[in-house]
Parts: sequence; structure tokens; C-alpha cells
Amino acid sequence: MPAYLMNANIAALLYLVAGVLFILALRGLSSPETSRQGNTFGMVGMTIAVLTTVGLILRFQGPAALGKAIAEQRRLLIQYRTEATQQGL
Repeated sequence: MPAYLMNANIAALLYLVAGVLFILALRGLSSPETSRQGNTFGMVGMTIAVLTTVGLILRFQGPAALGKAIAEQRRLLIQYRTEATQQGL
């Protein structure tokens, strides 16, 4: 998505859509008959939320900030796994 297409209003709308999909996911997961549909709503909602966040980071902070955020998440995951291994979990 080009940078000029991602502004605060579009981001708010996309987050609203993602929130509605999360609510529909919870509703769908309450019954075995609709659980697949609920799961799909949840996955689509999370995809929209993550892509919106990435778009905002790229738009307002630049690619370097996105790389920093990914590196930090990776560092935290490695730290968690190391601590869990040392505790015998």
C-alpha cells in the first residue's frame, strides 16, 4: 500500500473493522457449528490489524523503525525461550 494511502482516518476505520471481526469471532466460537466461521473472522481481523499497524509504522516512522520492532520482538522471544529452558519448562 503506498504511503499516501495510509492516514489516521483510514487506520481508525481498519482498526474498527478488525474489532468488529474479533467480536464476530468470539460469537462464532461459542458454538461448535459456527466455530470454523468464527476462526476465520478472527484470522481476518488479526491480519487487518497487523497490516494496519505495519502500514502506520512504515508511513510515520520509516522502514528502519519496522526493522527495529521486528528485531526487538525476536530478541524477546529468544530471551523467553532461554529463561524457560533454564527453568526446566
